Amino acid sequence: MITRSLLTNAPKICLPSDDRQSPSWRLNLGSQDRGRRASLGLATGQQVWWSSRTDLYPNPGDTSMLRPMMAVLFAGLLCSTAFAHCQVPCGIFNDQMRFQQMLEDETTIAKAQGQIEEIVASGLSGQAANQLGRWVMTKEEHAAKIQETIGSYFLAQRIKADSPRYVEQLKAAHAVITAAMKAKQSTDSATAKALETAIFDLYRAYEGKEPEFEHKH
Repeated sequence: MITRSLLTNAPKICLPSDDRQSPSWRLNLGSQDRGRRASLGLATGQQVWWSSRTDLYPNPGDTSMLRPMMAVLFAGLLCSTAFAHCQVPCGIFNDQMRFQQMLEDETTIAKAQGQIEEIVASGLSGQAANQLGRWVMTKEEHAAKIQETIGSYFLAQRIKADSPRYVEQLKAAHAVITAAMKAKQSTDSATAKALETAIFDLYRAYEGKEPEFEHKH
């Protein structure tokens, strides 16, 4: 048997040594773990993915809990808040928050562009070069977040083909994606401003009204 310790004094997962792909693993829990949160690692070979459940106490060799455990794991992976939105579908949407998040990302891009120019103008020490790289990565990440929000949230779930403003909304969404791409490629502050304008234009096309929130750099 191969026993993989998940956490100190935590449950262990045991996998049959003759077949690592087999689902016939079990979750061993000591008496000290009763009533506490159990951490479950689904192991395949040398890779472990983590999930958390409460009150999971299957008997050794019992695979009846396998499907519920897998469902919890993959639901957690799908319902990530890190980027755009889950597509379960959960039916929970907050369009206003998405627009505000994109504008926050755009503000970060504008900040990064300014910092990059300042660092280059001041001369590159080792520390400055390190910080320069971090600002470049930050700019890329936030531009990518905007593109992900447009693709996974608005285009995949919110912009509907039967909307009377469908074509207008598609054009506006495409303009945001393109503007984010150009902001990735440049340190010119005009590209961040163009991205901000594109986001507001999408809001107008999507909501059919002027933005009702303030945004300042």
